[in-house]
Amino acid sequence: MININGKEWNKLRLLDIQKHLSEDDDENFFFEYKNDDVKPKHLINEISAFANTYGGYIFLGIDDDKNISGCLTWNEQKINSTIHDSITPTPIFDVKKFKTPKGNIFIIKIEEGNEPPYITNHGGIYERVSSSSCVIKESNKLTQLYNKRLDQIKRTHNKIRIDEPDISSRPQNLCAVLDVGFSVSWSNTNKIIERFNKTDINEVSNWIKESRFGVSRVGFSYVVSAGILQSNLPNNALFPANLHQFIEIMGDGSVKFRIPLYSIPDSDKADITMLCYIPIKFKELYSLFFGNDIHKNFICAHRYESLSVYKQFIPFYNQKDERLNKVLPNHLQKFGSNIIITSNRIPKNDFEIIERRSFDMWKIAYNEENLLIELFRSKHINSI
Repeated sequence: MININGKEWNKLRLLDIQKHLSEDDDENFFFEYKNDDVKPKHLINEISAFANTYGGYIFLGIDDDKNISGCLTWNEQKINSTIHDSITPTPIFDVKKFKTPKGNIFIIKIEEGNEPPYITNHGGIYERVSSSSCVIKESNKLTQLYNKRLDQIKRTHNKIRIDEPDISSRPQNLCAVLDVGFSVSWSNTNKIIERFNKTDINEVSNWIKESRFGVSRVGFSYVVSAGILQSNLPNNALFPANLHQFIEIMGDGSVKFRIPLYSIPDSDKADITMLCYIPIKFKELYSLFFGNDIHKNFICAHRYESLSVYKQFIPFYNQKDERLNKVLPNHLQKFGSNIIITSNRIPKNDFEIIERRSFDMWKIAYNEENLLIELFRSKHINSI
């Protein structure tokens, strides 16, 4: 989607809006102008259309002749609640407010949706045609939208899921694997790729050496392994692929990582300390590649997490941390057992979506640290 006056969304200023309004272009495929008296129904029709096509901007408080009239009826809260309550699924959007002598104006940025079709609460599905929004009536266009959604899910699935270990080559002491992956949408993907390409490899190398990790470049990704190989395979046998603690960091900021859980010799117990330690280290590594302000460029992430259990085991923490070492004994005292015998002990609906509005729902501050915590957190730690 194009930028307003060539400016990144996060750097947009009132002067950019005024310059855009002074140009000769009328409403076009990406821009729509609405007065303060626009009805909620008409506004959500436009938003549905943008989300179902290629995204766009709504200038609220500006008439069709691109004159600023300001807003009295509309405010940020009303815009947000109207969109949340009136379109399913909720599209990816952001709102900026600008103060002018004639009152506040609002710019609503709507991203091309990953989960079309976006349906209004009155049952309409709209698309952007030239400079207007039209209801979709043809069945073939609706089919295209549904296929687009399935294709997006399939691409994301292939991108961030890790293949299941081959049953014929699994080590005898392999109990389970925890897989986490997320695919990110950015307001400026090129900026993220540029950061990835300009990563200070010496800094990464020093971090890896101190953390006892190893790194290799694979295509447009870096794969970082953690720890040593551990299994009961014969000395001359190769370790099966994908059965190591590793993370793959992709050039577009997407990630997938795996943490295998092995039982200790002659025991049904498996050390799960790495479930707490490794994601924290992977989070630190991620920051070395993409800097400390990715939250300003972040739109949303499709996140996947799965615990695959191959053999029943009893989890334990192998370190002197009183907070951790109280968790499992307390569970044992209350419930008498903590044997893990099944996979996916939390509800799983393919992918969850993390976006800025998620932090409002969770009632936590939206910032760099909290974003990374949510991306790398394992929800299976508590359930195990």
